[in-house]
Amino acid sequence: MAGLHKTQERPDMSRIENRAPSVPRMFLDRVAASPTAEAFRYPDHDGWTSVTWRQVGDRVELIAAGLIALGINAEDRVALASGTRYEWVVADFGILSAGAATTTVYPTTNGEDVAFIVANSGSRVVIAENQTQVDKLVDRRSEIPAVEKVVIIDGTETPSITE
Repeated sequence: MAGLHKTQERPDMSRIENRAPSVPRMFLDRVAASPTAEAFRYPDHDGWTSVTWRQVGDRVELIAAGLIALGINAEDRVALASGTRYEWVVADFGILSAGAATTTVYPTTNGEDVAFIVANSGSRVVIAENQTQVDKLVDRRSEIPAVEKVVIIDGTETPSITE
């Protein structure tokens, strides 16, 4: 950076003048530009599953709408406690598309640190990968009073952490 101060050369701003104003806008533009093209391929039980940009866009839209229905507002934080996987990507885009911000929690993080991260971020909703992640929240419930809802990726229902 110090070298920038020594030159009178102006950088080529044309490369960034027409950039998208946000990540969600870039995502929606990509969906619109190539709705039938393959967006992602992820492992499943029998091999690999391929999804198009339209399919991803539809899923992201549903997640964003669901978060808004849960009371998430612009600039709220939503914690995402999951390993890297397709569902993490669509959840992250859903959070961003709802106008919120993602607080990431590694799945290997211990319960004490999970509670600190979630509480410190002010997250009211947590998207948890599985019951293991939910159990960390349940075990530390008293430390995360702002959490209102937990949505589980690999499960059959939204668990209650109010008990």
